[in-house]
Amino acid sequence: MSNHPTHPPESDLWVPRPKPGEMWDPAMLSTHYHGIHIPSARIGAYIYSLNRPAFGCNQGGVLIFQGDQNHDALDMAYLDYGMTQAWPTIDHNSLTTENGLRIEFVELGRVVRLTYTSPDGGTWFDVTGEALTPLFARGHIIPGEDVEKDPAMSPGGTEQMMHMTGTLVLHGERYDVDCFNPRDRSWGQVRTESMQRRAKLPVLPPVGWTPMYFGPDLIFNSAGFVQESTNPNWVGVYDVDPAMPPQYFAWMILDGESVDIASVTRTVTEYHPFLYSAQRQRVDVELVDGRRFGFAGTTTAMCNAVAWPNAAIRVGTSHWVADDGRECDNTYQEMWFDHAYQREMNRRAGQRVAAVPVR
Repeated sequence: MSNHPTHPPESDLWVPRPKPGEMWDPAMLSTHYHGIHIPSARIGAYIYSLNRPAFGCNQGGVLIFQGDQNHDALDMAYLDYGMTQAWPTIDHNSLTTENGLRIEFVELGRVVRLTYTSPDGGTWFDVTGEALTPLFARGHIIPGEDVEKDPAMSPGGTEQMMHMTGTLVLHGERYDVDCFNPRDRSWGQVRTESMQRRAKLPVLPPVGWTPMYFGPDLIFNSAGFVQESTNPNWVGVYDVDPAMPPQYFAWMILDGESVDIASVTRTVTEYHPFLYSAQRQRVDVELVDGRRFGFAGTTTAMCNAVAWPNAAIRVGTSHWVADDGRECDNTYQEMWFDHAYQREMNRRAGQRVAAVPVR
């Protein structure tokens, strides 16, 4: 189906831990991300498990958000996310977090079942994801992972577009789930939260993730920052080397076959007034054979997510319209990694920053 590098199905269960006496980087991790969305209700869910093997602990859980006015974590429709939990219980082909999120790989590399029930029983889901693409390999997703890495740990990650079906009950209200959403994961990556260590890493503008599924004949995904040539709102905040590629990675499947991408240009025309993430944007793709594709996206839900205190994480959903008129919905996520962008956007929005008296 594809010439794009892939990882084997058993990589679903790669959650390595140090052997007795081994010392691993405290910032090393392994992750599993899944998501669902219900466009008609402007509902999205971020389902996440992150392991820190050096400490033998886990963080993760469930974030369910509705609409785009989720300015703080507790604005979300439902939140159960633990920052310091026990290592997940691993039973055959399943992982279960301390707060009850179960990720069961019914068929490694192809089928996954996600289940969760809130303590009061009023919120739960039971959904199954079936693969629409192979386990595409990717190098890294967070800036700095390509710099701070231990090759001996074979760091890596995968992405896979999924068809998600099942049931979500949110505070007693039932929703049928039938959507397309990618899953992704990382292992052996060094993703530091230390401000001292991050100060030595490259500083980049906000990074956006734009997966799309229009059908088996057109699937696209990319991650990267908005080029300076499109006049994004980060101009004047960051000094980016013009020779630096704006995309970490990008892939496209046409009629069941992967194709080689020459360039991806993302242009944001409207930003959320409080969350500062992309509200309206366009993605233009050129293939090496000269064919061009364009997609216009509108954010339909967005939240101020949790997972990493030293960064801003925006998790949402987007409605995409291709130049040929076809439409689809998928997750859209954005992240920035320092104070500069946030403070400048606050200033432009007219929000006062309290002055600290000099003593």
